[in-house]
Amino acid sequence: GPHLMAMNKPWHPEHFLCRECGKSLRGIEFIENDGFPYCVEDYYNLFGNKCAGCGEPIKENYINAIGKTWHAEHFVCCLCDKQLGNIPFHVDNGKPYCEFHYEELFATRCHKCDEAVKAGEQWIEALGHNWHKRCFRCVECQIELHGKSFYSREDHPYCSEHRHLIST
Repeated sequence: GPHLMAMNKPWHPEHFLCRECGKSLRGIEFIENDGFPYCVEDYYNLFGNKCAGCGEPIKENYINAIGKTWHAEHFVCCLCDKQLGNIPFHVDNGKPYCEFHYEELFATRCHKCDEAVKAGEQWIEALGHNWHKRCFRCVECQIELHGKSFYSREDHPYCSEHRHLIST
């Protein structure tokens, strides 16, 4: 009788079926696994990677990040949904964050200006707080106090010259 060639062997057309759902694979795309034919949908459902974002099978455009596989469009900041595929990102507790939100949540903040201390930036711990080196200044004359003697009142630093302004 009539036959078709697939996977390097002849098949009766009525027997060339998806192993999972039984659908005829004549004339449509199929994928072989372990010697058996599968329709594309069943193949990916059974054997494909699942997206860590949506749980659906991944067929193309995927990203491997933080030990998981993602549809490219689902690897996003957990707070703002910004796609992270081609930009720097941070991870905390297994969750991806864009740089902006990671900094907002987790960065060391300067006591004076309340901005994040960025990686590689010089900073100081003084008076029980963190400060940008550029922000640790005498409240009176604005001289930088890094590496100098200083005095304080209520977490405000003063230089030697203006320590007399601290009421005792």
